[in-house]
Amino acid sequence: MSIQAKVPILPRETRRASLEAIYVSQGQWVARDETLFDIETEKVVLEIIAEQSGIIDEILVNQGDAVEAEQVILTIREPTEQELEDIPAAKADAKGKTRPEPEPHIIHGTQCSSELIEVNVPLLPESVQDPTLCRLNVAKDDWVEFDDILFEIETDKVVLEIPAPYSGVICDIKVALGEPVVAEQLVLTMKERFSDAPSTSPSVTSTKTKPSKQMPKEPAPYEPAPYEQTPYESAPDEPTQAQGSHYIFYGIMAFVVFLILIGIFFT
Repeated sequence: MSIQAKVPILPRETRRASLEAIYVSQGQWVARDETLFDIETEKVVLEIIAEQSGIIDEILVNQGDAVEAEQVILTIREPTEQELEDIPAAKADAKGKTRPEPEPHIIHGTQCSSELIEVNVPLLPESVQDPTLCRLNVAKDDWVEFDDILFEIETDKVVLEIPAPYSGVICDIKVALGEPVVAEQLVLTMKERFSDAPSTSPSVTSTKTKPSKQMPKEPAPYEPAPYEQTPYESAPDEPTQAQGSHYIFYGIMAFVVFLILIGIFFT
């Protein structure tokens, strides 16, 4: 697994940034917290240190080149067993890290180390003033993956993002949001996940029983409701005999008037 060494996040008012100096070369062994390179802006020079020990795998930017925020400058990889034997510094560093294997335990369904890992404020240049914990992206008992951003440190000239050195769980947070901090101050602790940790969570047995499936009942045949005739929908009554006589009388009278009008017209 390789680690990327990047340019930190720069303030918006920063107009230029360049790789002022680089102190390592490809294939070189570097120890944790060793200075890798310097980033120069018009206001400050930032020293970028190694987050872990390893071998410089690749350098992607030349000294003096212009750079941007979060640009990858170089990568660091873990040494092979043969390289550990051939490089005295690497061998000594590996021996110094040798310790009894801690008893593992289960957190969030994943096997973790019981030894705490401290995440501190990085080394800051002397010209930087008023460092403050401006952002906290995690809470106690949160699970984080490798390289997730844990918190941000804001100074008068730059904002630094601090990533997770390992995958694991947050155990305790020592600094409150907005509080001032100093270089190498402990901000939070976490517990590391083992590389061969199971990826599945323990199964949970439920005491609830599933309802038995039943065949759907056949729908009842459709029976229309009886039709009730409203008053305005009622059929007209049949004409009575008296009403029929009136209609005949009116017809005769109209015919007589018609004849009288014709006689008057021809006279």
